[in-house]
Amino acid sequence: MPEQVSHLLAFHAITGCDSTSELASITKVEAWKAFSGTNCELLGRLGQSPLEEDVLSNVEKFVFKLYKVDSSITCSNNARSYLFGAVRKPEFLPPTTDALRLHIKRCNYQVCVWENAHIPKSSLPRLQDCGWIVQREQVVPRSITLDPIPKTCPEIVVCSVVCHCKGHCNTKNCSCRKANVSCIKLCTPCKRSCLNSGDTQ
Repeated sequence: MPEQVSHLLAFHAITGCDSTSELASITKVEAWKAFSGTNCELLGRLGQSPLEEDVLSNVEKFVFKLYKVDSSITCSNNARSYLFGAVRKPEFLPPTTDALRLHIKRCNYQVCVWENAHIPKSSLPRLQDCGWIVQREQVVPRSITLDPIPKTCPEIVVCSVVCHCKGHCNTKNCSCRKANVSCIKLCTPCKRSCLNSGDTQ
């Protein structure tokens, strides 16, 4: 598979190595199955500086293939919405667009390091521009640049975590109703007989 060989460094970085995190719920073996044919070409230009927008988009498309989302989806936030309710835990969803792009920037930096390892004093992009934070001579990954959901959407409450509604969610015992919000797909087991969903209000 010569087409895969030339993209192995990018594959290793994007699916998790010593300096980059793995993608939630995606193993190396599962990722390798998707790393074939024209799919591997989506990682073809990872490792360039500066990182261009079309390279970012191509790597995002490769990640979407790992999560088996519809081919029409071009945004990780939309991919999360597409898979929402189909996964057992929110942790199994793909990263947000913001988090994924930071991950790709870190992977791009790592591939740059590998590909220039034979060059003494090679010119590399600034860590701060590649999804990292430098704190007191320590380098840590920057997870997000936007506000987390609890801060921007304090009204979100998940019934399955808080109240385990087994009735019709028609009393204040339902944490969603108490918070004056509709139940959502993750509210189990109430979803079959829920009277607090957007469809029944």
